[in-house]
Amino acid sequence: MNSFILILILSITLSVCFGQISPAIMCFNDPSIIAIGSTCNSTGDSCILNSYCSGSPTGTCTKSLLKGDTCTSNNQCSPYQCVGSICGNNHFSIAGQGCQSDSDCWASPIPGQEALLTCSSNVCSLIANKQCQSPSDCKFNENCVTKSGVNSCVATSGINGACTNRYDCNVNLVCSYQFDNSTSKTCQTPWSKKLNEKCDNSVDAQRIPFFYDCDIGSNLYCGSQGKCVTNTPSGSCSQCSNTTACKGYSDSCICNNNNIPKNTINADKVGICVPEVFIDSACKSTFGDLIQCCANNSCPMNQQLLFNQGSCAFKNCNQYVCKMSNCFRATGAYNMLNLAQTACGSTYSLPKDYTKDCPFQLPKQTDKPNDSSSMIPSIFFAIFFVVTMIILS
Repeated sequence: MNSFILILILSITLSVCFGQISPAIMCFNDPSIIAIGSTCNSTGDSCILNSYCSGSPTGTCTKSLLKGDTCTSNNQCSPYQCVGSICGNNHFSIAGQGCQSDSDCWASPIPGQEALLTCSSNVCSLIANKQCQSPSDCKFNENCVTKSGVNSCVATSGINGACTNRYDCNVNLVCSYQFDNSTSKTCQTPWSKKLNEKCDNSVDAQRIPFFYDCDIGSNLYCGSQGKCVTNTPSGSCSQCSNTTACKGYSDSCICNNNNIPKNTINADKVGICVPEVFIDSACKSTFGDLIQCCANNSCPMNQQLLFNQGSCAFKNCNQYVCKMSNCFRATGAYNMLNLAQTACGSTYSLPKDYTKDCPFQLPKQTDKPNDSSSMIPSIFFAIFFVVTMIILS
């Protein structure tokens, strides 16, 4: 899976550098979801809910062990982890939260990065003589800040308090410009910016709608010029392997695989513009309820913990966490869907297949690639979702 992701990101990057995107690169496939007992490829396929690919690179989709079963590897426990030879949740408590063992405490999902928290007197705490590396190494409403080469946990800011990024603000605030003539950012209420008002278009600020400053309830997002603009999504079945570019700010070009032999290469397919994130009044309400619930219960808004059944956010706010399936098309890594479905059951919906009603057409040889500048939103969100799914898986 990681090799596929690296190839995808490299392909997109090279396309932008050369100023054009070929049809084969623009269109990419969702993971194939494989039934138990069928052959799977551990680098690209995803086994159905509550199963895993046993074997690498080719194996068989095998039923996962249940929570509480004895295990020898994380794969066997999908979507849980193998903790002390038992399938279950782990790494669900940040600094200052309760624990029973070290495995309950937050640890970075990045391979090779050491765990910095330990369970001391049933509370997750920084290991002696260690410095924080992320906000989750600190307590609720604290951020890990570097000063004079030393990292330390400091209190986050309230409304209108100074900030450089969203981690400097309390959990229910975003870091943005208070006024159009402001030159420095302060902590503000999410989604408070109106059409054409100044906004923060930095990469991190635009990662996920929880932390947007433009009013998503009015179909706004922060454009490339640092002002709130209206989202204009592509129409149904809009093709993206010829001169029609994806228009929506979160659109990705998904291959239309309807009635196509499995061994067909992407160059012989037509892509369909598909939205990855929905910005509307309903999702604004869902996100708002989740953020306020986390603030009320002193839970961090850590995306990696939302579907972890041991986390503060899921225990106290799962009704809002599970409603998010209506606001994201989360297919980049099926293990995230596996985790979400296991946690939420029938209240979490599988992503809609936007290509199923679109007729298949072979791309014309005379078709020209899209202008890369018109594909920047799609490119950005393709990379964003890939990276986010790596973190969540």
